[in-house]
Amino acid sequence: MKIPPSDLDGARAEVMQWLIRDPGRALREARALLQQASPTLRDHGLNLRLLAHALRASGRLEESVQNYANAHAVLESIDPCAAARTTIGWVQALAMLGRLDEAADLVRRVRPRLRRDDNLAVARLDTNLANAWLHAGNAKAAGPLYRRAYRVFEAAGCKEESAHAAFGMARAHLRRGDRPRSREWLGRSRAALGSDPPPVLGTYVDATAAILDVLEGARGRGLDTLVNLGLRLDHFEDRRAAVEVQLYLTTLLLGLGCVGAARRSADECLQRATEIGSRFDAARSALLAARACEEQGNALDVTHYLSMAEEMGPKDALLWRSRLRLLQARVDMSSGRVGGIHAELARLQGKLDRLDPSATAVLCRRIRAEAWLVAGRPAVAARLLRRARRQAAASHARGSLPRLALLLARCAEARGDSRSAVRWAERSVTELESELMEWHISSLRSEGAEARDVVHGEAADIVLRNARRRRVERALEVVVRSRSPRLIEDLLEHLPAAERENARRLHDEILQRHQEDEEGFDSTTRSRSAVMTSMEKKSRFGPGPGFGPRSPQVVRRAWRLRRTENWRGRLGSRTLVLFHRSATQWRAFIVPARGPVRSVALDELSETLKRVWRPLRLIFETAARLTRDRREEFLDRTHEEAEHSLTCLRQAIVTPLDLDASRVILIPDDQLHDLPLEAIFGMQSQIVEVSRLPHPALLRSSRPRRKPTALLLHGSSPGQEAEVRALGRRFRKSGFTVHTSQRRRALASHTEGVGALHLAAHGVFHRRDHHLSSIHLGDGPMGFDHLRSRSLRGALIVFSSCESGLAARRAGRDLDGWITSGFAQGVREMVLTLWKIDDSASRSFAASFYDHWLKGRSAGESAVHAAREARRRGEHPYRWAAHFAAG
Repeated sequence: MKIPPSDLDGARAEVMQWLIRDPGRALREARALLQQASPTLRDHGLNLRLLAHALRASGRLEESVQNYANAHAVLESIDPCAAARTTIGWVQALAMLGRLDEAADLVRRVRPRLRRDDNLAVARLDTNLANAWLHAGNAKAAGPLYRRAYRVFEAAGCKEESAHAAFGMARAHLRRGDRPRSREWLGRSRAALGSDPPPVLGTYVDATAAILDVLEGARGRGLDTLVNLGLRLDHFEDRRAAVEVQLYLTTLLLGLGCVGAARRSADECLQRATEIGSRFDAARSALLAARACEEQGNALDVTHYLSMAEEMGPKDALLWRSRLRLLQARVDMSSGRVGGIHAELARLQGKLDRLDPSATAVLCRRIRAEAWLVAGRPAVAARLLRRARRQAAASHARGSLPRLALLLARCAEARGDSRSAVRWAERSVTELESELMEWHISSLRSEGAEARDVVHGEAADIVLRNARRRRVERALEVVVRSRSPRLIEDLLEHLPAAERENARRLHDEILQRHQEDEEGFDSTTRSRSAVMTSMEKKSRFGPGPGFGPRSPQVVRRAWRLRRTENWRGRLGSRTLVLFHRSATQWRAFIVPARGPVRSVALDELSETLKRVWRPLRLIFETAARLTRDRREEFLDRTHEEAEHSLTCLRQAIVTPLDLDASRVILIPDDQLHDLPLEAIFGMQSQIVEVSRLPHPALLRSSRPRRKPTALLLHGSSPGQEAEVRALGRRFRKSGFTVHTSQRRRALASHTEGVGALHLAAHGVFHRRDHHLSSIHLGDGPMGFDHLRSRSLRGALIVFSSCESGLAARRAGRDLDGWITSGFAQGVREMVLTLWKIDDSASRSFAASFYDHWLKGRSAGESAVHAAREARRRGEHPYRWAAHFAAG
């Protein structure tokens, strides 16, 4: 419907109100207004200016600049004052695009014309020019402009605009590291906004307050707020502000040392900033990506991203040029070109201490310290690192404290001060864990845990080289703190019932869609992608399947449980072997029930894994894909080779350990999670019980009384149903009450709990999208979240399904799979498989296993006996080595 000329001003005012409440709606309304025939040329120019405002607020900056230029061209000859006001938003759009020279030139041309007519317009222009300076990193130049504009807006009673100016002052003080003044101006901004602030500006203010929370120690609250605000900005379709929030999170990840996660996040920011035309944000993203690549040692990608940052960034901003030079210095250092770098970085340091005394100044001192350490001057490096730590502790660069401590440990080691080296190495681990405790959102903490691979590995090596007393025990303490923290948390706290039910419904939808894809469509269909996107947001930014945000108390308690003193007393007569891939080599920590801990270097393991394990895994995977007749011929042909490969692995893994124990608990690491370790250890004649755990804190000192109830679930194939019927007869003879079913809901109906759960069905494990892993029963796929503690606490689960023992290995050695999901629900023992096996091998193993388990033996002992019996019958390792016990 066409709007009458008399109502056009009111319609434009309404759109301006939506501009600060919902930019997406404002853009739609402005486009609709422009499509109507304007009564006058002036109205057409004003409608073009309104559309430019909406495009800028929505992050479509290139389109915004073009529409501002068009509006200015239309209005210049008709209404010069309106044309001059058009430049106010134009300046801000140019600043966002990084075209600072054009923005400054526009201000110089327009300011005299506006000053004669409208002080408010001059104040608005000053605010946008201040935004431009702030984007360029010159908070000192932005501050006076914001302050002058704030006074004008306050005098005129323009509450929302004075809130804008006060918010800009808060950001300027934050950039200069003056947190008290930033809080003060943020308070003025909130006071001006009142009790019902505009959603978009209110979100900006909340984001700045969250950053201040992070800087002042409330890391968990601040990070949670930032993540949720990012979702809110996406909802408002304010893509530019959402990019800025994500860039801050990327900077935190990079400072903490999570270079893989930081690079993924920076690439996403770069793509989104490029889409909206924000050249400066794209340049910042490219610089962060370049820093991540440099940390990874990828010189080619560093050059690529660095050239992008140089091309798109501001050419005359001192802070920006300094950041580029710092990164180039890192590249030169890694290439061995250190001549003159000390003097240049020292000159740069003084400027950075004035411009950015937090992150960039800390980074500069760290690079200088690394250069002096390489030059053989560890004392000089240590002085720089201590100063850097003081600066980092007082700023948002606190995440770099663990890595600075690790560098100080290296300096102390280079000086021959072993005691200080060990102290700083252990401190780096403590600071990293303390930092990660504050990351309440599980997926953020999982991303942050990537730093463990570097910090814990190098710290353990330093402790082993330098500690004089309790050397191995102290190194072990470093290592066990890095294992599967989310698993322990899940044992302590579960989702509320309502959230768990919502997560389960979403999980069921994903699994059902994926099953449909497998049956008739490619796995990357649009429907699956849409559901996976929904799940990704849910698991990344809030409660997901099986986990949710944790309180700090729960995280701290989980950390304490990982300490050696909390679990070693539960070993009983068992010996624990904890494998660890450090910064330099593979090693195993052997923890007996009584006596000292030993550390054994596995010097041949890395080479053996490359030479032996990959061909052996290929044999197993090839056998799984062949038809039954061809499989038998293939297994006969490869039997000797597979046995020889297992023998080689035993010589590289087991023989150096020199074990004389009869009960062994294995804690794998990295690639070893996929190896048939139990089968390899079971080849030793003296070892009679082998099982594994994801973490030693899961050790239990006693086995509960078995409940005489067995639930046997099976898929739709006749072989699986026959397996369940045969096992049912075995259980009944041993006095068990047996229930069989094809349906997932049968497990939920056993509220009193079961003693044993057997799953005979087709299973699929997805390493990339582990949430899609499932076991296919008669009424649909069963996923991780269908396991319930009230039914399974203290029970045995036997997964007679393919690849149930695999787990998605995440940064920081977190695992996601059936093994962790089962333990999180209180399961006592599990039997799982590492690769795809045929039905006959599964039935044979299950029958032999239960013969021993029903006589009172543990799952580990029963699994070892079942595997040995199959081996004595001359069966191929493909059939008997896949199964392992956990618990």
